[in-house]
Amino acid sequence: MNKKLVLSVLSTALVASMASAAMAKPSAGIYIGGDVDKYYSAIPFLDNFDAALDEILDNLEDSVFVDPNGNAAKLSDALSADDINTVLKPATEADFEANDYKVVGEEGKVWNPEDETDWPPVVPGELKVESVSAINGKQVEIKFATAVDEDTVVDGSGKLLNVKFIETTNAAGVTEANVDAELSEDGKTLTVYPGGSEYFKGTYTVEVSTGVKDEAGNALAQKYTSILSVSDTTAPAFVSATASAKTTTNKVTLKFSEPVVDTSPVVKVNGVAGSVAYGDDKTELVVTTTAPLTAGQSYSLQVLNLKDFAGNLLASYDGNVTITGDATAPTVGNVTVVRDNLVEVTFDKAISLSSLQASGAVKLLDGNSADISANIAGIITKPNTTGGKTFQIQLTNSTIPFVNNSFSGTLVFTDKVTDTAGNKIAPTSKPVTLTLDKTAPTVTGVSFKKANATGTYGGVSLAKGALVVKFSEEVAKDAAMDTASASWTLIDNNGAVVTSTYLTDTELAAAKVNTLDKTEVVIPLKATILATDKITSLTVRLPQGQVDDLSLSANTNTSAVVSTTVDPDAVPSDDTTLPTVAFGTEGGTAATGNTFTITASDDVEVDKATLLDLNNYRLDGAPLPAGTYITITGTTTLTAKVNLPVEAISKDKDYALTVSGIKDKAGNTAVTLTENAVGLKDFVAPELSAATLNTNGSLTLSFSEAVLSGANTEADFELFVNDSAKFNTGTDKAFAIADGTGSEAGKYVLTVKKSVIGIASDNNKEVTVNGQTHTTADALDVVKFTFVDVNGSKIYDAGDILISAVDTGDTTAIAFAADGNYDLNSASSVVLATKATPTLVKDASTTGNAVKGDKEITVK
Repeated sequence: MNKKLVLSVLSTALVASMASAAMAKPSAGIYIGGDVDKYYSAIPFLDNFDAALDEILDNLEDSVFVDPNGNAAKLSDALSADDINTVLKPATEADFEANDYKVVGEEGKVWNPEDETDWPPVVPGELKVESVSAINGKQVEIKFATAVDEDTVVDGSGKLLNVKFIETTNAAGVTEANVDAELSEDGKTLTVYPGGSEYFKGTYTVEVSTGVKDEAGNALAQKYTSILSVSDTTAPAFVSATASAKTTTNKVTLKFSEPVVDTSPVVKVNGVAGSVAYGDDKTELVVTTTAPLTAGQSYSLQVLNLKDFAGNLLASYDGNVTITGDATAPTVGNVTVVRDNLVEVTFDKAISLSSLQASGAVKLLDGNSADISANIAGIITKPNTTGGKTFQIQLTNSTIPFVNNSFSGTLVFTDKVTDTAGNKIAPTSKPVTLTLDKTAPTVTGVSFKKANATGTYGGVSLAKGALVVKFSEEVAKDAAMDTASASWTLIDNNGAVVTSTYLTDTELAAAKVNTLDKTEVVIPLKATILATDKITSLTVRLPQGQVDDLSLSANTNTSAVVSTTVDPDAVPSDDTTLPTVAFGTEGGTAATGNTFTITASDDVEVDKATLLDLNNYRLDGAPLPAGTYITITGTTTLTAKVNLPVEAISKDKDYALTVSGIKDKAGNTAVTLTENAVGLKDFVAPELSAATLNTNGSLTLSFSEAVLSGANTEADFELFVNDSAKFNTGTDKAFAIADGTGSEAGKYVLTVKKSVIGIASDNNKEVTVNGQTHTTADALDVVKFTFVDVNGSKIYDAGDILISAVDTGDTTAIAFAADGNYDLNSASSVVLATKATPTLVKDASTTGNAVKGDKEITVK
């Protein structure tokens, strides 16, 4: 995450809301987890800003922002949202780590979410994105709160669905159509892998659409958007080297901490380089040696020139690999009937396929134990699996004795079956029951694949796009489909029949069953659907008899009518002239905030949508702040006025502006505009952030930003001591403000003035002032009053704060005089506030923003 981006957002919306009066639990502020475990409220956060910012950057995904109403959001989501309110939700215990958070600014105090008793209940099963994070340059994880439907995030070719990674100007390109995806067994973690040699680098906007659904069919409530920054500078680490054999082997499996490039390394076993290929995934390499390796022996192992996809090089690895002796016999695990002519069997370890395929290795017996193995048509490794443990036994129906559409028999695995080390299985029998499938496959849906000049899907070219028809079970094309276009109907959203435009016998003949998902049939289109066609959806009517299921009965499909949305392509154009973009002027007022303009022109027409897209603008490398809006004027030459929120700019300086992605109607993109001197002004008013009582009895006043000298600024403040009336700030003011020095430089120091005056007693040896009677030793003695002259009257009268009254034992008069400063530590209460409309305390900006009014701080 860009430090300037974090700084920009934290210094505006987040800190402003944190500083509001807390009204709910947990308290407003930032909770940093990870290795930090700290809680910052607004003032400690500002007082420790640099350190806190570094802690946030190191633990961004483990940090939570809470507003004054008790609503929470992951800090990464709050920073990336256009409107923070769209990501805030009532805080729950699950938002925080289950441990103590140190409360910064309150020595020894901690907060633990488990101690709270009034957490709102978590909505069970709510589908939401919990986080998006980069494991490395080749792997990004998207975590969901509940299990998602795999078909809504991974398509039939193993590619990513309903998730986009939108590159910023500094990001490495990732081809959307080639991104692979894999969903975890619990359905909650989606791991994304860029295709080929591509990898993530830089900053991306991640969008998860509402097309993602949970297993019950409930869609994501709203599109999820997050900013993902990826900088993979960590080299892959060597994890393990394993090999096993009954006697000898020529295979060594290497495991690494992340996906690696298989063409780069040199791997030597016993000093001799072997060939290298991927194993079960790209974190695993299998080395084939030129000489056999003997069980029980140890061999030297050297790995050179190995790198990850980001180019990080593993330091040369030198070690050993021991060939583990394997004399353990494999065992049969689950036997599962997939359909009436297909049975799956799983073993506890990798099995030699050739041993399974050997004559007599696997037998099928009927209910009378008669051998009907002639019905075993073949045995294959289960498609799209790794590990060599799961196999499919394919059956025919030449002599299987079905009775009332059912057959019960036995599969026998003989000792001809061996593992890859050559260990024989103990003969094993497994019961199997087959039921003839008489159910026709049905259409469950249809989807549209956008045109991609070089892309394919399920083995079919996407040069002009394709339709993907989804069935209720695995199918094969029926020969009738190749010449059935007259029986198909395509209807667009305008009600027009467009079959002949996009679908003929040629396309149906080219259609294929997706080899990675045999429930899908992929049909190429005759023509690309363009934006000018004004087609946003298609209704497809397909006749019966187009596909057959894979059962013994080869049931054919029933007719169906299904619909899909369409994402049309841009209109091809002869217009190749790029639009031009130029910087205009800066402006703005304290009431409306900063503004700046850019102009855009084109020989035909500028696409206004690209000018209005906030994502096309960057200030100092960060997205435009939340609350920004853009207006456009002009016809041929357009002027876009960018209006920033008042609170967005808190420092006078020249900002670097980047404008990219501005296009004309033909899709031509303007050259990126860079303007490094956009002069924006600070219109953000400073705020009284703290009033700290010092040991000498003075108050130190802190502000949210640097302010000018405090001399003669008393009239901007209201002071109340011991529930007194408001202190006088006019002539003969009751307190003084001076600039702090040393460690308090940049702050104000407030001191309350102390005064003395003498009042003579009457002949009754008494002095009565402000309703209090003071007795003297002699009739005309003077009583010396030490007090705070709250109203500035230069006499001790009503409303003044009495400090002491002492009989001087003398008749000498004592005139009103200053007597140093009053120690506020001795006061029972101290309250300081800024008045409603201050004019004297100002920040150091060129606009001279006056301090915010009506900010009250109870000191004690």
